[in-house]
Amino acid sequence: MSVDVTGTKPVKITQTGLPKGLEFNADENAITGSPTESGTFSVTLTASNSVKSVTKKFKLTVNAPPSFNDASKLADATADKKYGKFKFNMSGTKGIILQLSGGALPEGMSLSPSGSISGKPKTAGTFTFTVKAMNAYGSSSKEFNLTVNAVPPKISGSLKSGKTGAAYSSTLKVKGTAPFNWIADSDLPEGLDLSDGI
Repeated sequence: MSVDVTGTKPVKITQTGLPKGLEFNADENAITGSPTESGTFSVTLTASNSVKSVTKKFKLTVNAPPSFNDASKLADATADKKYGKFKFNMSGTKGIILQLSGGALPEGMSLSPSGSISGKPKTAGTFTFTVKAMNAYGSSSKEFNLTVNAVPPKISGSLKSGKTGAAYSSTLKVKGTAPFNWIADSDLPEGLDLSDGI
């Protein structure tokens, strides 16, 4: 950006408030460089010659594409339990929209355009997915892993009494994350078998 200055030469210009990566180039009478931070900055230029010094303030806005901050790490979820709402930690100019661009979230969970993950996962496992963030100045993508822990099984109910030589059936109930594998830790009476809790 060129700076126009009038007055008796030589004129010396100094500045304060420029973002990192930018500087005032006296040879070109211009602000040059590549900013490494975004935001709105209050820049003050002071022009001096043998007669007088004058100061003028400017507002400089540096826009940036979105980027994921290191704090964007997902906590583990638990199957069949509501996930505490998670929001991605982003940097960049406002107006950021997020969407899934690869992989998939666990069934029962979703990602909102504002960057929040919520829902109740239905199955346990480790899920890998890619999130793409976009604004008017560019985009960026990052891969994430979400671990969904299983709920340990809990058996309830009791076995009714049986009679030798008579047909028998009794059902036990179980809560937890399916699938379940039923095993009798001790021998059942001869003639009885265990299958799916029956």
